[in-house]
Amino acid sequence: MLAILLAVSAWGCTAAAPPSPSLLPPDDNPGPPPDIPTTEGATFTLTNDGVLPKQVRVFQGSRVAFIDAGTAVHEIRSNPLHLHTDCPELNAVGFIVTGQTNVSDPMQHMRGCGFHDHVNEADARFYGTVFVDAR
Repeated sequence: MLAILLAVSAWGCTAAAPPSPSLLPPDDNPGPPPDIPTTEGATFTLTNDGVLPKQVRVFQGSRVAFIDAGTAVHEIRSNPLHLHTDCPELNAVGFIVTGQTNVSDPMQHMRGCGFHDHVNEADARFYGTVFVDAR
């Protein structure tokens, strides 16, 4: 009986772990800015279906607002996942709940600043990019 328990135990230790869902992080290189006007500030709306719009262009020094128009809690963070260092100004948005609006710090980095919802980081519908242009 002991031999059977040891054999079963050894088999359990060598069995493959169940597959985990793959997580594709947002692209850290957002590419060229879209052909949309550069504005003094911009607003993203978080819905149950994702973030709208997906991309905005703002002038350096502008702030970006996030409105939670859905039914879930969100936490906006700069890319890359778990580091949040590309454009730390976006980290000021932080947690946001239904009906709330939070605003970034003034955008200083002249580049494409990717962000994600840290609560829904595996869901690409909650990724977006702020392109920051010189004044």
